[in-house]
Amino acid sequence: MSYTLTQKEYSTLKARLTRAINSHQPEKVKAEVLRANTIFDAKGWPDDWARWQRALDDAEWAAYR
Repeated sequence: MSYTLTQKEYSTLKARLTRAINSHQPEKVKAEVLRANTIFDAKGWPDDWARWQRALDDAEWAAYR
């Protein structure tokens, strides 16, 4: 599999994740992580893929509390 994720796509996904995190709504964070993971599966995973995993873990914890 080749890495075809462009810098613009990566920047857009990162900005969307940041906005979701800043909204303090776990559902929005989960939705953005799902969106990004779908794109990553198709185009390749960035080196800092763990940013999205940490956001998902934090959102699940926040929803649990």
